[in-house]
Amino acid sequence: MKRDISNIKRVLDDVKNNDIIYKKARIEEIFNQDPDLKDVLGQLSPIPLNKYADKDNPTEEELVERKRIVEYNEKVTHPQIISFLKINDIQTEVLNFVMFDIGDERPSYTSDMIKNQYLTVMCLVHEDDMETEYGINRVDLLSYIVKDLLCWSNDVGLHLKLYSDEWGITDTAYYCRTLKFLIRATNTSNFRSGGNRNSYEPR
Repeated sequence: MKRDISNIKRVLDDVKNNDIIYKKARIEEIFNQDPDLKDVLGQLSPIPLNKYADKDNPTEEELVERKRIVEYNEKVTHPQIISFLKINDIQTEVLNFVMFDIGDERPSYTSDMIKNQYLTVMCLVHEDDMETEYGINRVDLLSYIVKDLLCWSNDVGLHLKLYSDEWGITDTAYYCRTLKFLIRATNTSNFRSGGNRNSYEPR
């Protein structure tokens, strides 16, 4: 391996690195560290494994039940904060998600060294879990917390600015709010040591 893959997302100021990878890791960290976001997302508890009457010779019924429990626990312990966007066949169990991704657009009209990035965050809530104890439906509450965490933040660029907040219904059993943020960022792809040259082309 000729690239330092293990460190690719570590340092935002290293212009050789992919800033999208770093920024997605940072946003995921922000979301995972917020107790309110994780509380409102909710988490189903795994089911304790069934016990065999004879641990050395489980019955067919006991094995079938064990398989059912293991499969259920794998589903309900699925990550709920996800750094990519996925809609179809998300989950058959009642589970909620915050998904996000970042994309680059053309450089700024005034400078090739500044670019626009767009952060899209989708808050998805299962139709059976919309109500909360706060009198606010869960998908709106999740989107409120996401906006509170990100609006005007300088963590991954200059003043994240919300420019779209739209509702939606997926073709599964989920309601959705999609938030879109504008990030003004340094266009690191235009900074190269030794000039504007691809590092794999012969000198």
